[in-house]
Amino acid sequence: MDWIRVIVFDILILWHVGLYFVQWDTLVDWDLPMKNNVQVGWLSWPMLFIRQWRLPILFVISGIGTRFALSSRSAFQYIRERSFRLLLPLLTGILLLVPPLVYLERNIQGAVNASFWSFYPEFFKGLYPEGNFSWHHLWFLAYLFLMSMMALPLFLRFRRSGNGLIAFFNRLIGLSPFSLYLITIPLMIVHLTLENRYPLSMNLQDDWFAFTYYLLCFIWGFILSSIGEGSWKAMMNIRRYSLCLGAVLSIIVLTSIHKGENPAWIQMLKPVNTWSWII
Repeated sequence: MDWIRVIVFDILILWHVGLYFVQWDTLVDWDLPMKNNVQVGWLSWPMLFIRQWRLPILFVISGIGTRFALSSRSAFQYIRERSFRLLLPLLTGILLLVPPLVYLERNIQGAVNASFWSFYPEFFKGLYPEGNFSWHHLWFLAYLFLMSMMALPLFLRFRRSGNGLIAFFNRLIGLSPFSLYLITIPLMIVHLTLENRYPLSMNLQDDWFAFTYYLLCFIWGFILSSIGEGSWKAMMNIRRYSLCLGAVLSIIVLTSIHKGENPAWIQMLKPVNTWSWII
């Protein structure tokens, strides 16, 4: 599981480098305000493909990791560990890594005509993008910490031996491995009700679509890990079907996104496409 996390983060690094070479007309995740002079047209296709599953799989893996962490820790120990591993890097990054990014952006925009050290106190004035203060790409740490705290009572209930809901999912997956796709039903509802109303912002304040979507992925990862061997066997049984389904749906969904279209039926296909690649 750690190797999957490492590979996904490596892909994320390449994906963010690619942001410099594509020019989307609308905001796609946190689109970079700084672009390369030469744009690469074909690069938008693999970028859009990766975007469908790159963040959901991270939250699923985080949910799985949370199950392992809670198996050997009390609730207090878990909160302390999450604070140390998520809040401390978040705070450090906000103070040391994000200010140079905002300074460079403001400098390019012509809004700053001073040294970085003269600008640094201005970093704490106002919230980005109107102001300067931001966590930028470190939003993942803030979201994951908040989700970890919100879902803790649920997870503590899940980890009890003989939990009814976990046993129910285990029976369903035993009857049909395609029951793994049950997660796509609430994800479809989230797409249909929130996607158009709350575009991706990663600022938490009005990011209801992304936060709810990733929270469900996080919880589902915990459930899969709690089910144990049955979930992994089910994935192995349907992995080829999922690959074929994901390939077909990717063509349909990416073509729609590239055209700037987002009808309801595409919104319903998106989570099925995403989950096919995760499996």
